[in-house]
Amino acid sequence: MEKSRKYNTKQREMVLQALQATPGRHLTAEDILAALQQQGQDIGSATVYRNLDKLAKEGVILKYSLPEGLGACYQYLGQEDAASHCHVVCTGCGQVEHLVCQEMDTLAEHLMEHHQLDLDRRRTVLYAACPLCRRK
Repeated sequence: MEKSRKYNTKQREMVLQALQATPGRHLTAEDILAALQQQGQDIGSATVYRNLDKLAKEGVILKYSLPEGLGACYQYLGQEDAASHCHVVCTGCGQVEHLVCQEMDTLAEHLMEHHQLDLDRRRTVLYAACPLCRRK
């Protein structure tokens, strides 16, 4: 089996830098494209999507699928302890938030002790209606 190669292209670096510039935030491909174009970078949407897919496959960034019809968002992993929190995606508006809750520690311990499952918090996504969408 041939190893996939990681090429540091200018476009890849631009996409990665856009994510690194917003630690702890979740950006859509459109957010990244708009930020790069606002900086005067000549980059197309297909290039942004292609590089995001590659970075996600390499484990440099995380990709979160949003509720139906809302696409995906991405987060850079290098600047924070992503293992310390899970994510909640609003089923109404698609907003992604960090969930830091001691009860998740309890859940992780239960999963390991009773089911021999090691919870990967950086990939754990819960879906729920946010307070604003619940009021609607």
